[in-house]
Amino acid sequence: MCRETGCGLLLDVTNLWLNSRRHGYDALAFLESLPLDSVVQLHFVGVEQRGGEWIDSHGRRTSPEIWELFEAVVQRAPVKAAILERDKDLPPFADVLDEIDMAARLGREAGRWD
Repeated sequence: MCRETGCGLLLDVTNLWLNSRRHGYDALAFLESLPLDSVVQLHFVGVEQRGGEWIDSHGRRTSPEIWELFEAVVQRAPVKAAILERDKDLPPFADVLDEIDMAARLGREAGRWD
């Protein structure tokens, strides 16, 4: 569809990581199967375990595993923006800014944005 229409993709990095754990596949291998030249925006949040299952938590810090996958994506895809979503258990704003700064640093190091 992306090739036919020229539209870009929003990739939910956290859900990619979660689904790889739930369904037993390698997130990086799956990433390589995507049309990476179409991935222009990322979404990321923290994760937590509930009842023994990992879920995306819009109230937790982004974990190191998600950051590793985020970095892998920005190194491979022409990402133009990233969205950190927090809609519960809001931390001090400085903590949110730390995560935004991390995303910006990873994007800059990959040469995606200034």
